[in-house]
Amino acid sequence: MKANDKLAEELLKQDGADAENASEKTRKELGLMIARDKAHLKRLKWIAIVSWALVVLSSVVLFFTAAVASSGLGWSWVNVLTFSLALRKGVEVVLFYVIVLVAVVSTVLCLLTSRSLTLRQLRARLANIEEQLQQLSPNP
Repeated sequence: MKANDKLAEELLKQDGADAENASEKTRKELGLMIARDKAHLKRLKWIAIVSWALVVLSSVVLFFTAAVASSGLGWSWVNVLTFSLALRKGVEVVLFYVIVLVAVVSTVLCLLTSRSLTLRQLRARLANIEEQLQQLSPNP
């Protein structure tokens, strides 16, 4: 086992790294990746929250415009942006589906990023435990 340790130290020296500094460098890199993933997860959460809020809002708008159009009240401000009821409904439905798609994709990405972050945090904790065990074990 001592020959393997010596070989590992020699390989690290040839690579330009020390055995003691290698774990510290790895720990710092892992910490930076975890911090970057946390920031990315925070952005994805906000995107998901806003997109689901837009889904609810657009559902209300679709229901309201359908109710106004079917009631025959003829409010002119409902038809301001479009030329006909069919065009307005088509655009609204397409926008609704796009918003739903963005909401679903952002939610799935949020879940995947959260899982990845959890696995990286677990890996970092296991590396710390391994290092502590190596320091506690007597070297023969």
